[in-house]
Amino acid sequence: MAKMLGVSAPTASDAMNALVAKGLVIKHAGSDRRSISLVLSPEGETAADRTREWPEFLSDAVGTLDPGEQAALLRALVKVIRSLQVTGDIPLQRMCVTCRYFRPCAHGDGLNPHHCAYVDAPFGDRHLRLNCAEHADATAEDQAAAWQVFTACRTAPTQTEGPAA
Repeated sequence: MAKMLGVSAPTASDAMNALVAKGLVIKHAGSDRRSISLVLSPEGETAADRTREWPEFLSDAVGTLDPGEQAALLRALVKVIRSLQVTGDIPLQRMCVTCRYFRPCAHGDGLNPHHCAYVDAPFGDRHLRLNCAEHADATAEDQAAAWQVFTACRTAPTQTEGPAA
């Protein structure tokens, strides 16, 4: 759990104990003395339901941006997340820029310059993924090379992205 959260084992343990103390989580002993299972309490379920609403209001706010602004925002978020990953401040995410299938700026099209080898299709910044189910880690060398190309690449963020008409 600590690795998934990107924190030390003592920090994860403290966080879990705090959730138990607040009545949000119920702790059960595991079959192995070193393991436990955590289950949300009814109060924890209520709190989790409230947090599930957060993405909707954020999505609504981002929806007020035009497509080019949305693409620029996503590109900036990818850069911030990658920077935090490189410094070890957050765990690795399953983003396009760390995937072995990602080919940054593989196409001359400013709207859809990138290529996903998994689906064999071009795409633009608006369709970069931060958590992709099909993600496969690229080697550190390939990630560094792709990042260098991605950050040097100029896209056309002020226009609506999509297939050319």
